[in-house]
Amino acid sequence: MRQIILILSVMITVLSQTLWKIGAGSAKIEGEGVWPILIAYIKSPLILLGFGLSAVAAFMWAYALAELDFNYASFISSLSYVFVIIVALVVFKETISPGRWAGCGFIFIGILLVLRS
Repeated sequence: MRQIILILSVMITVLSQTLWKIGAGSAKIEGEGVWPILIAYIKSPLILLGFGLSAVAAFMWAYALAELDFNYASFISSLSYVFVIIVALVVFKETISPGRWAGCGFIFIGILLVLRS
């Protein structure tokens, strides 16, 4: 159960970042400078939802840290890089370079090795 909460925390974190990207890209910024950006982001339901989900993920992460070894939990959290690559490809139609795919593969192999130990 602890590992499931850890992985859910990572997935929710990636979801919140995805919502931030979509929300920031669609925010209607009126004017120059920091304040118009801040106001537009505060008005964005997607950005606000992203912050809410990020808070949920943080509480789940804290629980996972309390229940699991720090080095184990931190290493498993690198799954976020794998999930981000998948979201970038599927949601944002980004091109992923072979080097990034290879890095993703190494991360995944490392996680499998840690899970087996």
